Amino acid sequence: MQEKFVPFSKVLKEATWPIHQKTDKLVFSQLDANTETLSISFAHWYMNLKKIRFLESHLVRSLVDFDFEYLLSLLPSLQHTTNAPKEAFTDHQRLGMYYVIRGSANGSRFIVKKLKQKHLLKPYFQYLASFDIDSWEQFKKRIDQIEEENQQEVIEGATLAFRWLLQEITLSSDLQRNPTDN
Repeated sequence: MQEKFVPFSKVLKEATWPIHQKTDKLVFSQLDANTETLSISFAHWYMNLKKIRFLESHLVRSLVDFDFEYLLSLLPSLQHTTNAPKEAFTDHQRLGMYYVIRGSANGSRFIVKKLKQKHLLKPYFQYLASFDIDSWEQFKKRIDQIEEENQQEVIEGATLAFRWLLQEITLSSDLQRNPTDN
C-alpha cells in the first residue's frame, strides 16, 4: 500500500503543535492582563531574531512578504534587549523561525478580535492582522516545497523560535509582576 502524501506545512504544524499550544495559551493569558507587556515580549523576540540575522537567509528573503523594519518600528523601544543565542543557524533553521513569525501574523487576526473587545489596538497588532489568509496559504505552499532532507532543520528552527517567544513572554510578565526584582 502506498503512503499518503502529507504536505510539509502540515508535518511542521504537527511537529510544533505542543509548544505552539503552550505559546498561544500564554499569549492569550497576557491579552487579558497587559497588552503592553505582551508588546514588549514581542519586541525582544523580534530584536533577537534580527540579531541572529535570520533575514540573511536566501530562503527567508525569498518568502518575506512584509517590512520587518517597519514591524520593529511599531513595537515599544527597548532600553535593553535580552541575549540572542550565540550559535550559528542554517538557512533551513532560519526558515523555521520565519514560519513562526509568519504564523504569528496569521494568528494576529484572532488576537485582534479578542483585543478589540477590551483594549485599544496597538499598531503592531493592526499591522500583523492586515495580512490575509491567502498570503498565509501561499506561504504554506512554498514551505511544502522544502526537500525532505532539510525538513528536520526547519522543524528545529520553528521549535526554537517558539521557545524564545515563550521565554520572552514569561520574562516580561515576571518583570511586570515584580518590577523591583530586575
